[in-house]
Amino acid sequence: MKILPFCLLVCLLPVCLSKEKIPKTAPTPAPSIGQRYDNFVKQHIRPKKDNFKGCNEAMKNKIFPLSSCKEQNTFIFATTDKVKSICKDKKKSGLTESKDKFQIAVCTFKRKLKKICEYTEKQHNQRLVVVSCEGGFPVHYQEDNVP
Repeated sequence: MKILPFCLLVCLLPVCLSKEKIPKTAPTPAPSIGQRYDNFVKQHIRPKKDNFKGCNEAMKNKIFPLSSCKEQNTFIFATTDKVKSICKDKKKSGLTESKDKFQIAVCTFKRKLKKICEYTEKQHNQRLVVVSCEGGFPVHYQEDNVP
C-alpha cells in the first residue's frame, strides 16, 4: 500500500517542479462600435423592398453561419442613413424608438431540412423600430411597435 502514494509522488513531482508556465491567452477584444454597426447593417437593413427575395434567401446570404438557424430576424427596408438617423444625437448607450415609421419583414424560423433553414415571413408597414444606439450608431435591433 505504500507503493501507491510513492508512485503518485513520483508522477506529480515533475509537474510541481516545472518552472514552465502555461501561456495565458489574451481575451478576445470586444468589437468596436464600427464593427457592431457594420454587423447591424448586414443583419437588419435592406435598402429596397423590391430587391428582397424573401426570408429564406436573405437569411442564407452570408448573414448567419450555415450550421445554425436564428430563431427570428427583422429586416428594415430603408437606407442606412435613414436607420442611422434613429440614433442621431444619441451619444449615450441605450434603447431608442424611431420617430419615423418603417416597412419591415419579420423572418421566423420554421424548420431545418438537409442543413437548410426555412423561415416564415411577415411583412409590416408603418412600424416604429426600437434599436440600441452606441456612439450615435444603431448596433442592436430590439423590437418594432405599432404607432
